[in-house]
Amino acid sequence: MEPLTLITEIQPLAPTDPKSGSQHQRLPFAQGQLLQGVVSAHNGPQQFTIDIGGLQVAAESNAQLQVGQKLDLQVASLAPRIELQIAAPNSVNQRINASVHLLGQQAAILPEILNLATEAQQLPHISATAQETLQLFGDTLAKTPGSGSATTLPLIAQLLDKATMAASAANNASSPAGVNNEIGSLLKQLAASPALSPQLAAQASQLAAVFAPAADQEAIAHTALSGATARLLGQSEEAVPNAALLQTLFQQLTTTIQDNAPLPATHPLRQLLAFLGQVPGASSPESANQPSGPQLETIFNRLGMNLERLLASNNREEAVQTLKFALLELSQQAAATEKSTTQADQLTKTIELYQLLQIRLSGDAVLFQPLPFSFLQQGYLLVDADQTKDQEQNNDGNRSKTAPNVALHLQLEGLGNMEIDIRQDNDRIAVRFLTEDTERAHYMAGFRDELKQWLTAGNLESVQFLTGAKDPTKVLLEKLVHGVTGMIDARA
Repeated sequence: MEPLTLITEIQPLAPTDPKSGSQHQRLPFAQGQLLQGVVSAHNGPQQFTIDIGGLQVAAESNAQLQVGQKLDLQVASLAPRIELQIAAPNSVNQRINASVHLLGQQAAILPEILNLATEAQQLPHISATAQETLQLFGDTLAKTPGSGSATTLPLIAQLLDKATMAASAANNASSPAGVNNEIGSLLKQLAASPALSPQLAAQASQLAAVFAPAADQEAIAHTALSGATARLLGQSEEAVPNAALLQTLFQQLTTTIQDNAPLPATHPLRQLLAFLGQVPGASSPESANQPSGPQLETIFNRLGMNLERLLASNNREEAVQTLKFALLELSQQAAATEKSTTQADQLTKTIELYQLLQIRLSGDAVLFQPLPFSFLQQGYLLVDADQTKDQEQNNDGNRSKTAPNVALHLQLEGLGNMEIDIRQDNDRIAVRFLTEDTERAHYMAGFRDELKQWLTAGNLESVQFLTGAKDPTKVLLEKLVHGVTGMIDARA
């Protein structure tokens, strides 16, 4: 087989940094790193300019390169000089095809981060930074809306109910000892629920001991709801509470405790209220499992999709805070169990798949952003970063810039495949939902009014609910194989 062509003498085409005095900037490459470049200029015999992720570099190669040619590259050497190897045709696609099945397994893989975070705490050689990173991702990514609803939400409803009774009794100067024991029992049951993070489970156990220090809390197997709460729940204590009921109960508890001025800030009931405010599904059921914008930004930045670049630029402090670094550290620990090592390897391969997809699609000015949440069977975001075709002439002949097209490709349990195309022009937003069939489209159309309330970046100008959504993995493969990376125009 003919050896692959090397591109050598890689130098950045950028102004010299006067502070450093160096004639060359250090390129953010790492050994073995996969890149995609475009030949942007032919400067002379064997002299070319190559655009690599927006970075213009001067290169020397004896390959017959053509201006506009797209190249799949791999970093072959960093010393004594940088050498890039032109990879075999479709090599990146082949690596993607070998691991693309992991996209459909994220709902099963991501919740395992919580288990890895717990095990990492028991390993003496795992750094504190890696433990914190695993816990952060476990608490955020592994959450599912309504997580543990079959067992956790009824416990929360009973806790809110009993806490309100205890607060009312404190107002009336009566003894709530029996209710306190019931609260302690419920807290102990909640602490044993896998839906709670280790930190919240520890808080629940501590509060259980405060409310029911006596040994008889083990004997309290079930607590009855008050009449008012039972009526709110539909006369059935076995029913799973809905979001409206839990929010009503939390508001009742908050009002009752706030009205009781004599209760000090350290009173167990105030501690219980603060604890329940952190429990998913208690204080704000509709948004308890939805990370905030800054939290999402932190999660995406710390996935580790830029780990190699961070290490190559000597930014170790930021690199060690990424999930990929923590997983690599965990998998290298001899004390780690075979199961945890396998889980860490699977998650690492998933992140590497995300990296490959970003590399492959970036050459077509398309940004790939994974949506790694366990409530999605599959999920990713595509942004058409080429805005030149989205510019329209104003009446004065000038061109106005519009936001890039955005498309979410999702697969959810119950709803199946879904595509959401978003088009924004200044403060006007057009959204198109594509589902698998007419029945699902009609169901989604029922949330039109809620969509208007949730949109804060502009006004909803139009919204459509249509059919034709494809499997997200199939959509990606079509783009990779056929090069169809243009976004769907949502203006229609």
